[in-house]
Amino acid sequence: MNRNQRRALKKLPTTLTTWEIGLVSVPVTVEGVETEGMLVVAERETGQLRAAGPLVKDASLWSVLESAFTAPAAPCAPGRPHRVLCADPALAIRLRAVLGGLRVVVEQVAAVPAVDEVVASLIDHFGEHSAPGITVQVETWSVALEGLARVAPWRQASDRVVFRFDGALELLGRVAIVIGLAGEQLGVVLYSSEADYQRFLDHTSVGSSSALAGTHPITLFLDPASELSASEVEACRSKGLMTSDGLFPRLLAFQDGEPHPAQAHQQSLMLAAIQGITALVRAAREDLEVVPVAGMVPTRLGPLEVSATPWGWEDLSADDLIDVDHAIGVMTLRKDADGPVKTVLLVKLAKHDAERLALSLLDVDGLRFERRRGGLAVYA
Repeated sequence: MNRNQRRALKKLPTTLTTWEIGLVSVPVTVEGVETEGMLVVAERETGQLRAAGPLVKDASLWSVLESAFTAPAAPCAPGRPHRVLCADPALAIRLRAVLGGLRVVVEQVAAVPAVDEVVASLIDHFGEHSAPGITVQVETWSVALEGLARVAPWRQASDRVVFRFDGALELLGRVAIVIGLAGEQLGVVLYSSEADYQRFLDHTSVGSSSALAGTHPITLFLDPASELSASEVEACRSKGLMTSDGLFPRLLAFQDGEPHPAQAHQQSLMLAAIQGITALVRAAREDLEVVPVAGMVPTRLGPLEVSATPWGWEDLSADDLIDVDHAIGVMTLRKDADGPVKTVLLVKLAKHDAERLALSLLDVDGLRFERRRGGLAVYA
């Protein structure tokens, strides 16, 4: 940028918006040219894209930034910002060197959500929902995926065990399940609400082919290399997103049954969820299919109280049992929408005493007793 260009830029009106700038990796290549990635400029308050383009290796940032000032994408108007935000420390240093003469303040921040949303839209535009689908906090994801694969919560819990999260507004009200116990793909599904999960159950209970219709889950699948294309395997390997036992991630966000690339905030939500699930299951000593468990665990959103509860579980009140100290809870299970109801009572007593207590509480025939980790399950 020469002196005349700098003078002309200083005459541009100051925009009312703060700009976010990020240098990101997206599935766009320039044949025969080595690039550092895609430089993206977006307005924080509006989410509008001002400029984006591949940054050629060793080229000045100004080669892409100039259009954000003088010829931004519609509906943005030419102008210069008072403040620019950037999450990458190295990029922030480069931006200060370029923009300092224009009296533009460059601040390093924890996240640039407007840039992340633009990048997610660009990936969606290119149309290929390829693995891994993870574009932010890649190093943290790598550690979290390895931990998840090692703990393998799908070996201990079916999709009828519901994980809940308390302590972070972003995850409040959301529920998660793990999949894989029944032989399906391994993974974690994060639903937007209890109602979202219930809609899924309602569809599956009647054998609907559109079980995801009307639901909006974020889904992480872990697949062997044989289920991915060679380019997907290479993309995962290049980012360090492969577990030690050879599983590769694919992260998707579903809208009414249609898969889309997970946006940055959705990736962050799933990351915190799997961190919480992994830590809770690793520490659990109870049978997750029968006994509710809960604990405070660390995640990228801070400490969270994560709980795992068999679907349909209801806590017992003091009025339900004479000796409530020896009972954990009762839950109701349904095999299908119109099938019979089965009640389960779990008690922490010796088998003989447990049977006697259960018979005194449940005035039904055909009680069945099963020793489970954490207590004795009494089925009616």
